[in-house]
Amino acid sequence: MAKKKQTNNNHAHNNGRKNSNGNGGAPRGRNISPTAQSIKVSIAATNDQTPTDPDAFKASTITTAVLNSFKIKEPHDAAAVAEATTVVQTVDSSAVRKDLTHIPFVTIDGITSRDFDDAVHAEPDTAADNVGGYLVNVAIADVAWYVRPGSALDDQALSRGFSVYPPDRAVHMLPNELSEQACSLKPNVDRYALVAHIRVNKDGDVLDSSYSRAIIRSRARLTYEGVDEFLAGELSGVPSVADTLIPPLHEVYEILNQNAMNRGKLKFSFGKMSSTIGADGFVNGFVKDDNREGSRELIEELMCLANCVVARDLLAHGQYPVMTRVHEEPAEDQVTKAKALLSAAGITKRHGEEWTLADINKMLDDPAYADKHDKIRSAAMKLINRGEYAINETGHFGLALKTYCHFTSPIRRYPDLQVHRALISAFNLGEGGMAKDVDLKSMFNQAAAINALDNQADAVYRIATDRYALAFLHKTGPVHQATLKDIKKDGALVLAFENTPLKLTVDKSFVPADDFRINMKKRQLVDDMGTVIGINDNVPVRILSCNPLTGTFSIAMDGYTYPKGGTLQPMAQKDRKQAPKNG
Repeated sequence: MAKKKQTNNNHAHNNGRKNSNGNGGAPRGRNISPTAQSIKVSIAATNDQTPTDPDAFKASTITTAVLNSFKIKEPHDAAAVAEATTVVQTVDSSAVRKDLTHIPFVTIDGITSRDFDDAVHAEPDTAADNVGGYLVNVAIADVAWYVRPGSALDDQALSRGFSVYPPDRAVHMLPNELSEQACSLKPNVDRYALVAHIRVNKDGDVLDSSYSRAIIRSRARLTYEGVDEFLAGELSGVPSVADTLIPPLHEVYEILNQNAMNRGKLKFSFGKMSSTIGADGFVNGFVKDDNREGSRELIEELMCLANCVVARDLLAHGQYPVMTRVHEEPAEDQVTKAKALLSAAGITKRHGEEWTLADINKMLDDPAYADKHDKIRSAAMKLINRGEYAINETGHFGLALKTYCHFTSPIRRYPDLQVHRALISAFNLGEGGMAKDVDLKSMFNQAAAINALDNQADAVYRIATDRYALAFLHKTGPVHQATLKDIKKDGALVLAFENTPLKLTVDKSFVPADDFRINMKKRQLVDDMGTVIGINDNVPVRILSCNPLTGTFSIAMDGYTYPKGGTLQPMAQKDRKQAPKNG
């Protein structure tokens, strides 16, 4: 069993950032995520672009159109599939492969999950020097055993970069023979895994770590919902075999969670809305999923622990390039914007004091700030940059960690596979590792390409979800309420459509200038009848046409007519609907 003694006491480090190899790495920059609006909005367009074929509004049709727009192929190349069929039969008979089937691992995933690439186990540490501490085992599917550098499978994985998850399906990075079979840690089946063994003390500090190339056997496939029920006292939520396995995992989570709070990890849920699709294939609506507590957070903390320790051990070893995950500190202008939002909400600090992520966490936990939580989250968002993959770089602002990488999902992320290869070679764990003379420049180029593919994977989900929202709005009628979320300096409005995740920036021509004036200081619309539409008030929106396959959307403020020339004209006062005034 390869072992690396830890000289640093804590897996939490300062949140500074440096480039440890002095090289620039992948192209860097803030806001690299695909933030361009995915819906093309026109105001009172006269040409109706709504499809006449009802199937155009089905979720599967919309998803296929989005995947095609990115040239993402769902079937894998024949060579990769043929190779997968062969490699799953290969057996590792070397002495390096340890039999760890005696360790009672479990997997914890969502009800609809198809692939299970991580399994976990924890038990109290019996060592006299670690009273109150734990031994944590994190087992990850040994994808590197099957996917060797330069193979057809490796070429396929690198070209895809990631599995892509639009709302209604999974487009795997690797063929199903691996992603849903040989590399899926199903219960009561022997599987190859790479295991991180981590000792933590009662404060969540890492004492030491080691790694094994192993055979494991998961005892149970648990779900987040079942584990949450178990933790709430409903013992029927999980199989009886797991009754004794969950409590130590939760105890470790509580230790790690407190450690995260102490170091200032940003710890709140941004929340998202997931679509529901009926048996007929049409979008039925959206459900808000902002519960990141309980078992979901338990798994996140265990994965974070493993990712942090693996990154630190590989960087300390220093012989192989490490594809790290970095998260830059906010720039001065971001901090200024966040302060302005907090100040507008009546939240200030004494002169000279700076806001920290720990301050944000405390306010979000404090009931006294409950009516300001949305504004506090908006301020925090101003501080957050998108994470990026880099080579040998350090610093993760959001997690308040010095070292971090992605180790825990090589079945769906190529960077994790590269980390596994580096770990295998660094700690002499057998075949399928990284060549010692690997070209550093090619690794930098690879990180840049991976970042672009990461952005693409996120964009597919975001665009498909927005277009699902168009289909749902079309299905549920021509007039909808949208919440006014912001008025920009150029007069453009940010509208969030009710009961959907759709938030759009629309041109100021949406507002009838003859009847409304914009009070920029108060960020309000005021009409000649004295009606005020302020931030978080409703605006009635009429849908004139929409095409979820192309993302085109024509709208108007309901209650107004648009002449042929396209200039907005008010209706007669007696016919006009008064815009609602909330509160």
